[in-house]
Amino acid sequence: MHVNLDGQRKSSNTYGERVLETVRQKGDPLATLIAEVRWQQLGMTRKGADRKAGEWEGFFTALEDPSRPHLHANYAKLTVFFEMQGIAKETVDRILDLLVADREGLDRFFERLHYKFGPELLAASGLPREKLTVRREKGTVPDYLEPQEIVRTLFSSSAVRERYRGREKEMRGEQRQLLDDAKTFWTLDKQKELHSRGIEDVLVRFLTEYEKYVRSQGKPFSNREAFEKQVPTETAFALSRCTMTPWCPELEALVRKVIPAAELEAFRTQWFVEQVKETPRSHFKEHFMKSMEAQGITTAQLAAFAGIDRSTTNNPTQAVRQIIDQCRASEVAPPLVLVELVGRDNVQIDEQGTFEKVALIRSFRRDREDYYRRTGNAVHGGRNAPQLSVRIGRDLAGVSAHDLAWQLCDPTGDRRRALEAKRSQKVPADVERIHKRLLRFELGEIPQQGARNTSPTALAQRMEPPMNREEQMSIFRAIQTLGEAKVAAALERKEQAEVQKATMPDTLGTVDSIPAYIAALVQSAGGMKPAARITRGSTRSTTGSSLGMHAQRLRNTINGNDIPPLPLLVQAVKNVQAKMGWQCDADALEAQLRRTWYVDYPEHLLSREKDPVEDPLARMLCTIIAGNAPTNTAFARKMPVAHGYAVPLLSATVGGLKVGWKPSWHNLSMILRAGKFREGTPVWKLAEQLFEDPDTDLSTALKTLLPTFREEGIEIHPSTLPGITLEELGVKKKTQR
Repeated sequence: MHVNLDGQRKSSNTYGERVLETVRQKGDPLATLIAEVRWQQLGMTRKGADRKAGEWEGFFTALEDPSRPHLHANYAKLTVFFEMQGIAKETVDRILDLLVADREGLDRFFERLHYKFGPELLAASGLPREKLTVRREKGTVPDYLEPQEIVRTLFSSSAVRERYRGREKEMRGEQRQLLDDAKTFWTLDKQKELHSRGIEDVLVRFLTEYEKYVRSQGKPFSNREAFEKQVPTETAFALSRCTMTPWCPELEALVRKVIPAAELEAFRTQWFVEQVKETPRSHFKEHFMKSMEAQGITTAQLAAFAGIDRSTTNNPTQAVRQIIDQCRASEVAPPLVLVELVGRDNVQIDEQGTFEKVALIRSFRRDREDYYRRTGNAVHGGRNAPQLSVRIGRDLAGVSAHDLAWQLCDPTGDRRRALEAKRSQKVPADVERIHKRLLRFELGEIPQQGARNTSPTALAQRMEPPMNREEQMSIFRAIQTLGEAKVAAALERKEQAEVQKATMPDTLGTVDSIPAYIAALVQSAGGMKPAARITRGSTRSTTGSSLGMHAQRLRNTINGNDIPPLPLLVQAVKNVQAKMGWQCDADALEAQLRRTWYVDYPEHLLSREKDPVEDPLARMLCTIIAGNAPTNTAFARKMPVAHGYAVPLLSATVGGLKVGWKPSWHNLSMILRAGKFREGTPVWKLAEQLFEDPDTDLSTALKTLLPTFREEGIEIHPSTLPGITLEELGVKKKTQR
């Protein structure tokens, strides 16, 4: 039987040309290019190409049909097939470029990798399709090293190495090209993201290049941590919020690391220009500090009025300062409470008649909007968007999403369910549902009613109803209710503090111990550290530094482990009295303090665990020294000898008595004279008697001396006999303190 092969060949050629022409008429460049490569370069029909590629029948038919979806796995198989058939790399790259023509930046880069190597290999390399889809919808930029790590992992896989067997040089070249493309696309995407937030060009360049510099060294990049050890605190804070900051030497040192030296001068000039544009705007901090100064309120007082103590935070005053300096949101110290305590309703601050309190709230909202815009925070929506208004309202009132959910579920304010849930550690289902809905609304995952649905794919799966206007208004009302409750509590504490401020001197007058005095002072000042700052007065040490009581010494005194020298206590009371504005008899208060101190100090010397002073004469001298000077060095300056000799003389005299060594009377008498005790006084006589006969019992010496006190009308008390305890005088404590 004769077979006409020429006729079949001609028929096949005619059919192949007809198929190619049909694809061309559809006008799709991608399908046309694939069909041309298959037919013109490989000379294969669709069925022949399917068999040669080892794929299912209709594989090339689907690829050459523009109406079919572009499946990544299919195109990955196509690129492998074309490479194995010796198709030029430029042609394969052209196909991939057409597949990602509508993408840009890293999205284009990753999408191209998916089409070339397939989703399974990319998922194994750390980039599953789901992750890429979410990142595309949210518009986030990955870490600088992530694209490079994905490329390295991809090319180290056995599947890719097998694909490039015999073409290792080509593989290494393509890997280098992809790594360079990853760096370039990341830089462009990062700069585009920062520009979209309204950040200045010069700052965009610096932040982008510095992040690349830090991550290239393998160090983690967190905005605040990346800068705080390199530049001053204020500069680090501004840079972490993507805000222009004044030029400084430390900042220039960072700039030199990432900006070429030839461009440094132009970069610095551009920085100064942008900084001048940013400077005129008045921020929340400036408004608030002016109001505080006008009201005469300290951060310690604000912390006390807001109810902040060490049970809620380690440093109450620092929590307040951070809100003022950084315009922060805080549940511990709600900004709304601070504004209500400082702002005045009857003071206008501009020509438009804006009241001070309203201006403070406006500046806080404006600064928070600026913060969310510049930092790229996940809060959804632009200015005046309901999502952003809800979030800033929560920031202002110091309300967490969880507390807001409870308020929406229980608007009457009955907290029994909340207390029961806290005990059982199980949140009710309705509260948890509203809590999650609030967070999703702020993140833009729940649209407003009537808004165009542009939310992520996950929203379609949840099928949640949109947030209607009535639901939004109920959220704002709940925030207002919670904020007003916090303000009312703060105003009540302020009123109580003002009453306490006027009655505090009377309270101190009834205190019967030095630890109780210090505890009252710390309470008045608003904490250990504020009290330590207040106690620093005009008294100076020999080095010129301000003398005072640091926080640890205040704490030790309250715990009964220390009694400070009398001059420090007197100075502390005077300073606290002046700072807190007490209206009282200062002389009477100081006299009561002195009387209490002379009772407590000898008992402290006698009973302390470390180095107790049992010798009566040594205890007398220690009490005289601590009662007249804040330090031994300061007391030595009062002695009628050269200062360089007085300090060791003082230490040797008192230290010798403690260990049983008898110093000279001349040295001891100089200490008595420096303590303002003259020859013939009862204290002098007692010291002389104890010195001449060390074995004399103190009670025996006092028996011969106390009748003289009664004859001369001198009160028998430790304040008239320094260093002698009430028990040694035979006086009851409760009646003679």
